[in-house]
Amino acid sequence: MRELFQYRELIKSFVIRDLKIMYKNSYLGFFWSFLNPLCRAVVFYIIFDKIFHVGIEHFVIYLLCAILAWMFFADSLNCATFSIVNNAGLIKKVYSPLEIYPLSSILTRIVNFLLSLVVLFLWILFCRIKLNFSLLYLPLIILIQLIFTIGIGFFLAAAYVFFRDLGHLLELILLVWFYFTPIFYKVEMVPIRFRFFYLLNPMAALITFYRDILLYSRYPDLKLLGITTITSIISLVIGWSVFNFHSQRFAEEI
Repeated sequence: MRELFQYRELIKSFVIRDLKIMYKNSYLGFFWSFLNPLCRAVVFYIIFDKIFHVGIEHFVIYLLCAILAWMFFADSLNCATFSIVNNAGLIKKVYSPLEIYPLSSILTRIVNFLLSLVVLFLWILFCRIKLNFSLLYLPLIILIQLIFTIGIGFFLAAAYVFFRDLGHLLELILLVWFYFTPIFYKVEMVPIRFRFFYLLNPMAALITFYRDILLYSRYPDLKLLGITTITSIISLVIGWSVFNFHSQRFAEEI
């Protein structure tokens, strides 16, 4: 941690570099951070609300709470997985803590996530939804998701160095994970006998927290919040441990 802090300026420069690359030669630039999730929400709104009539009030906000969180999670894992291999040339030439590569790629995505939240808050204002002090939990929920994502990202970045099929397998994992997460359906649709185990999926719990705070103006369930926090910390510890254990072999493998 001390070494990462010493290299904080390098991490910052990597994040800025990745953001510039992401929007290079793009006329709309950072506006895509708003347009992309908004377009997805509108498509889901037309399909599930207007065609299939799912009957969920403020369905666009309901979707945005999930889509924005999921996009941050999935994009972060995709970028973190390839971060070591994609920076092979730099790793072999210049010494720096290897953790900064997956970490900076995830931090780049959280910048996008925070920018995209503007769309969500504008829609909340448009729908005249009243927010209360439960909003104070929002930074904590974002932090918990960040910790969980970094942990999984470290693990995948290390695994991909030795197991290149993971790049293709990750698509399938994220697809299955997507449908086991309440993106466009209610948690209440899951049978009660399975619901507790279903919410042990950290992304299902996190999306529930976002909706509780931003759509229903209620406080997160503290028991579930505690379980999700512990799960996120465990994922960080395991992911970082695996990454550090194998990091000495990265240079020769890439």
